[in-house]
Order: sequence, then structure tokens, then C-alpha cells
Amino acid sequence: MRLLLLSFVLLTSGISFKGCDKKNIDLDNAGAEPLRVQIDGMTYTMPAGSYQRLELAQGPHTIVVSDLTGKSLDEESFQVIAGGLLNVAKEEYFVWTDLYGDPALRDTKLQEIDLEIGDAILHGDFKSIPQDQIYVEQVWDLNLSESFPKELVGWEQSKDKYLVKSKVFRRAQLLEAFNAVSAQ
Repeated sequence: MRLLLLSFVLLTSGISFKGCDKKNIDLDNAGAEPLRVQIDGMTYTMPAGSYQRLELAQGPHTIVVSDLTGKSLDEESFQVIAGGLLNVAKEEYFVWTDLYGDPALRDTKLQEIDLEIGDAILHGDFKSIPQDQIYVEQVWDLNLSESFPKELVGWEQSKDKYLVKSKVFRRAQLLEAFNAVSAQ
């Protein structure tokens, strides 16, 4: 009986620890106005253009976004699975996927398109993130604060070897990064 009770306690404790698994969330205010963001009762004041890395437990959460006068702008629930991005200003984001390896593989390993942003036309593998989606589960390798690596240390490039990396960008960051790569 004691063994059964001990097994039950260990099993339920293990489930509790797994339920507390925290994931990285990029809380980003890409907008032009400061915002007050409340997540599960915790309040964050986000200046315009600011970014903050949070850890949230897997599972359901609630978010309330308001301006600094307290006027509610948005109130939603979201589910954290593996981590992602909170788009509290409902701005435009893109995921850019690029290839490290033989350029001849680009046609088969990437889904390149021409993306028009303002007056610029960018050619590459780009996916748009819907602006009305406040929480976006992570489908990229590199977050807002990381850069594409210039080279991959410890990785030997050959004709048959390649790596595909993706990064999430705010609209202005994407234009800036693309122009920097194009200038090289």
C-alpha cells in the first residue's frame, strides 16, 4: 500500500513539474505608442518600439492591452505550447527563411517569392504573420533580438550539406536586414 501511495505521489508530482515548464515569449510593442500590458495579472509598461523576453508556463493565459490612460485596446486568451511572440501593438511581422549551403539548392529548399513592402521589392522565402493575431506560436529559429549568423561555426559546408534557418522580423527590421544583405 505504501509503495502504491509513493508511486501516486511521485507520478502526480512529475505531472505538476511538467505543467510548470516555462517557455520563452517575446513581448513586443512594435507600435508608435506606449502600452500597458497585463498578462495573468502581471503588468508591464511597454514604451513604443520596446521588446521584453518573458517566461510563461505552458498552457492558457489572458492578456489585456491598454493605453497609458487605461483605455482597453484588446483583451484575449492565448495558449502557450512551445513559446512565441506577443504582438501587443498588432503590427506587421515576417519570418524570413534562408539557406546556408550551396546556392544551387535554393530552388528546392526554399519557397522564394517577391515581397512588396512599400516601395521595396524583396526576393526570398518570406511568410507574413497576421496582424490581428496577438499571440504567434514560434515557427522560427531566431527571435527578434538575434541576428542571422554570418557563418556557422563547427559546420563544414559541402555540396550535399545545407542548413535552413529562419528569423522573425518587425517590418522595419526586415527591410533594414534585407538591404544590408543586398549591399554585400
